[in-house]
Amino acid sequence: MHLQRFELHAEGVVDLAQVAVLFPTVVFDWLDAPAIEAISDEAWRDDELDFWAFDRALDAICDRGQAVQVTVTAERADAMAREVLTRGQRLVQRRNSESETGWFDRVLAEHRALHDLDKPLVRADLDHALDAWQWCLRLEAGASAAVQLATLLHDIERLRSEPDRRIEHHAPSYQAFKDAHALAGARIAAAVLERAGVPTEIGATAAGLIAVHERSGGDRALRVVNDADALSFFSLNSPGYVAYFGREQTAKKVAYTLARMSPAACAQLSGLRLPPVVRELLAHHGYRA
Repeated sequence: MHLQRFELHAEGVVDLAQVAVLFPTVVFDWLDAPAIEAISDEAWRDDELDFWAFDRALDAICDRGQAVQVTVTAERADAMAREVLTRGQRLVQRRNSESETGWFDRVLAEHRALHDLDKPLVRADLDHALDAWQWCLRLEAGASAAVQLATLLHDIERLRSEPDRRIEHHAPSYQAFKDAHALAGARIAAAVLERAGVPTEIGATAAGLIAVHERSGGDRALRVVNDADALSFFSLNSPGYVAYFGREQTAKKVAYTLARMSPAACAQLSGLRLPPVVRELLAHHGYRA
C-alpha cells in the first residue's frame, strides 16, 4: 500500500520539478482534462476539511493501486501538490541505503503488527510513526538506520498507555509524563529491534535516542528525531489533536512542540496545510502558516 502516482489536473503550464525532488519515488503526471475522483483545491483549502476522512480516502486509493488526483489552477499547483503529498507521505515510504535491509523490513512488519487499526487512536499512532519516519528522511536524506528507527518507534509506548483514550492532559507535570513515556518506549523499542534482528549497536543507539527524545537540544541525531516528530504533529496529527483535546490543551501542545524544534524545522511550517486553530496559535508565536 504505497502512494506511487500523483495526477495533477490543471489548465496552463505546470512545473512540479521542486515537488518531485521532495518526493522522488512518486511518478507525477499533469493532465488538462478533468478528473472524476480528484480533490479540488477549493475543497482542500476549506476550513471545514475533514482531515481524517481525507486520510482514509487516501488509504483506499493506494490500496486500489490508483493515482492520487487533484484539480487546481496552474498558479496553485506547486503548493497544493506539496501540501497533499506531505499529508500523505506516510504512504510513500521512501528509504535510503541505511534502511534498505532485511532487518529494517522486519522492524516495519513487526511494528505494523502491534497496531490494532480498529482503534482510531492506534491507527493515528501508526500514521504518525510512518509520517515522522518520512519527515526524518526529508530533513536528512542520509539519516542513519538508528535515527530512522528511533523516529519510527519513538511513540511506541503509547500502544500500552493510550490505545483507547489519551491521558497526557491529566499529568501533573507534562514534562515528567513525557520523560517517563520516552524511557518506557525505549525499553519496548529495544525488545522489538532485538526480535527483528537489528544489529546490536544500531538497536542500542536507536533506543538511546528514544529515551531522551522528549528533551530539546542534544546532538544532530536527536535534533532530527525531534524535528521529525514535531513536524509530523503539525502536518498530520494537529487536526485530530484539536478535535480530541480542544483549543486550550492544543495551545499548550503547540508551545511545547515549538520549543523542541530547530529553526530549520520551523521554516517548514509555512508549507503545511493546517487547521484554523493551529494556524492562529502559530501566528500567536510569530509563525506564518
